[in-house]
Amino acid sequence: MKKNLLLFILILSSILVYPQTAHIDTYGRSPIQVEYDSTDIFNIPYNGLTNVGIQTQMYLQVSLDGAHLTSPSWNVIQKPSGSNPQFGESMNLTDSNQVIIFIPDSTGKYKISFTDGSVVSDTLTINAGLYLGYTGGQIPCGTCHGEKVDQWQQTGHYMIFEEGLRLDVLVDDLVICELKAVELVNPVWEAQLISHLKLTKKRLGYLINFDVPLIKDGIQRIIL
Repeated sequence: MKKNLLLFILILSSILVYPQTAHIDTYGRSPIQVEYDSTDIFNIPYNGLTNVGIQTQMYLQVSLDGAHLTSPSWNVIQKPSGSNPQFGESMNLTDSNQVIIFIPDSTGKYKISFTDGSVVSDTLTINAGLYLGYTGGQIPCGTCHGEKVDQWQQTGHYMIFEEGLRLDVLVDDLVICELKAVELVNPVWEAQLISHLKLTKKRLGYLINFDVPLIKDGIQRIIL
């Protein structure tokens, strides 16, 4: 009985001395890192920002301190009205670190949290929107770069954002074609075409690369 009591006191003391916490952050991946390993979940590059366009495939990482992953659960505790965001595939980097895919689908603010048993994380705030320039769009440049917008306005830098997303070719208001002429195809272009399809509510798109001996080898079809 005394041994059991002593063991209980030791366990309780270790919990009090070493509190179990969790922290959420973004997990950026460059194009080179994405191409390096085709067996992980990182199939599209991501810059690690929390201010993103809608339908951006993000990678979120949770790091546990003083605990191991046992029953991880990701939660959206705030989202825009009508939003149905998706968590995708997850991957354990270590026994206390996990990365998961998250895709915001509407303009507005998202708050993400994580739980694993008694371990509760802090929250991560994500702003998703259509970024359409210095004054345009629901989330203009000044939302995040208030100290720089005056400089951008003077130089004309902000004008490059006013056009928003531009399609290369739209055929009969049904098919979107992204046209390239490069030796190596960047996987970002496939993600770009998918974003165009989702934003315009089209179902069929073609990524066409003309820098090939046979044009049929440079055509990639994407259907949603």
